[in-house]
Amino acid sequence: MTHKLIKTAMIVLAMITGISGTTAYAQKDNAPADKSDPRTWRDEGLYYYNQSEPNNLFVPIDANQPEGTKSGGYGTHVAQAYSGGWATNKQQSLMSGAHAKRQIHHTSPKFYFYFKSDNITPNQFTLVRFIEKRNNRIMVTGRSNAYGSTSGIDEKQKVDFTYDKIADGTFKVYTRDPLSEGEYCFIYTGSAASSFADVVYDFGITSE
Repeated sequence: MTHKLIKTAMIVLAMITGISGTTAYAQKDNAPADKSDPRTWRDEGLYYYNQSEPNNLFVPIDANQPEGTKSGGYGTHVAQAYSGGWATNKQQSLMSGAHAKRQIHHTSPKFYFYFKSDNITPNQFTLVRFIEKRNNRIMVTGRSNAYGSTSGIDEKQKVDFTYDKIADGTFKVYTRDPLSEGEYCFIYTGSAASSFADVVYDFGITSE
C-alpha cells in the first residue's frame, strides 16, 4: 500500500511540475516554436515588424557607427568673430551615405526591442530624424559659443515614440503619429554601460 501511495504521489507531482513548468510564452532561453509571435524570444537587438512579408516578419535593424564628427567651419568662426562670440557652433555626428540600408515602406512602422538585461528599456533610447545632406546624414549632438556649451541631441531632431512591455525583456515600440519620409535612427542615450552604446540603429521611411 505504501508503495502505491508513493507512486501515486510521484505521478501527481510530475503532473504539477509539468504544468507549472510550462508558460504560454517562454522567454529568452525557452522560446516557443511560434516565430510569428512577437513574444517569442529572439537574439538581443532591435527589429522592424515587416508586415508586408508574413514569412519575414521580424527584420533586424543593424547597428551602424557614425563615420566621424564635425564642428563649425570657417563660416562659423567668422560669425563668432563678428558677433562677439554669440554665434552658435554646432557639434555634429555624421553618418556616411544619404540613405540607410534598411528602408521601410510604411509610415507607421512597429518595432520590437529584445533585451537580455532587465535594466534596459526603450525609454533609454532616443528616436532621431537625421538632417539629410547630399552624401551623409547629420545628427546635432551639441552647441557652443564663447560663453558656454551644451551637449545632447538637438530637441528639434527628436521624434516622440511610445512602447508597451509585452513580455520579459520584450517591448513593442511605435510612434503615435505617422513618420514623414526621411532618414531616422534609434540611439541609446542611457547613462549605464551597455552594448547598445556608441552605435546607432538607422533606417529610412519611404513610400517607394
